[in-house]
Amino acid sequence: MAGIVSRRPAAGAATGVIIGALGVLLLGVDASPAAGRGTAAVLFKVAGYFFLFVSVMAFLGAIASYRRARASRSGPVRPAKKADPSIMIVDDDVAILDVLQQSLDMEGYACQVFTRGEDALAALERKPADVLLTDIVMPGMRGLELVGRAKLIHPPLIAIVMTGFAEEFSYDEAVRAGAADFIKKPFTTQELLVRVKQGRLQEHLKEIAITDELTGLTNRRGFFAFTQQQMKHARRSGERMVLIFADVDGLKSINDTFGHAVGDRALVDAAHILRETFRDSDIIARMGGDEFAVILDDALESGVAAVQDRLAKHLAEYNSRRGGSFRLEVSVGRAVFDAASPVSVDELVREADKRMYEEKQRKKGSGRPA
Repeated sequence: MAGIVSRRPAAGAATGVIIGALGVLLLGVDASPAAGRGTAAVLFKVAGYFFLFVSVMAFLGAIASYRRARASRSGPVRPAKKADPSIMIVDDDVAILDVLQQSLDMEGYACQVFTRGEDALAALERKPADVLLTDIVMPGMRGLELVGRAKLIHPPLIAIVMTGFAEEFSYDEAVRAGAADFIKKPFTTQELLVRVKQGRLQEHLKEIAITDELTGLTNRRGFFAFTQQQMKHARRSGERMVLIFADVDGLKSINDTFGHAVGDRALVDAAHILRETFRDSDIIARMGGDEFAVILDDALESGVAAVQDRLAKHLAEYNSRRGGSFRLEVSVGRAVFDAASPVSVDELVREADKRMYEEKQRKKGSGRPA
């Protein structure tokens, strides 16, 4: 049977037609002479039905061959493989680094090892990691300082601190610095893996709690938490920090005219434009409704002006591509955090909101939608 049913779709179909025709002819034969008519008729019918059966099998084989040929051309559909979670290990003891790297490599982590916190921080600025595992007591930058600065660069980072001087440091200190967990040396690989998994779960739940469901940006709660951390860093370093407050113009009109689904799409597109405009290290948040906020750290005046020009350019490009019945525009206000005379997050937001409202009033005065 396998030899009759061809693996080539066209040949299999042709074979089915020929065998099927032969079967029909056999079924139509009237056996003679009369003496052997009964036996011959039965034989012809059996042969005819057999050939019809073979014909059907040939057609089924041709269909299967055609499907296999299509699958081989397009390639099998496989789920995308998830990247291995990445972990940075920082310890001034090279022997400990080697042991931890080998153990975590075997568990599927992509490891980077550093003996200095400064080098780890520079690497994190180039490429984010999922987990930071750092010793506390090291020459130069210490572990708790590294955690605080690393969380500013990449807030989703899961930080775990380890130390052999447990009596000198507490879990509370580690958490205040931004760590998810605190582990005492010596520890087993299994204990470390459990801590890492718990930290990732906690970070996932935390991320859900501080993420805006519609746009995927940080929500208001997350914005205030991250901005307070950023202010502490600005006070220590003396760096200039700027808050930009942005409001989507005419969102109520868009909702009333085109429906809330279109209004939601406008908010999602506005969030995408903000991501394109600002740096990965900047904190971008949806404060609620049509309001967005961005925190720029170490922001010179020339850099702030350049980023506002870039935002205007991206909005113009979006409106040109879209060519729809409404234009996506935003009104912007900004406030500068001065480490010499610090204010609260609420006061900074109120100042930026006031400046944004003034721009809206200027737009309305000139007849533009706001």
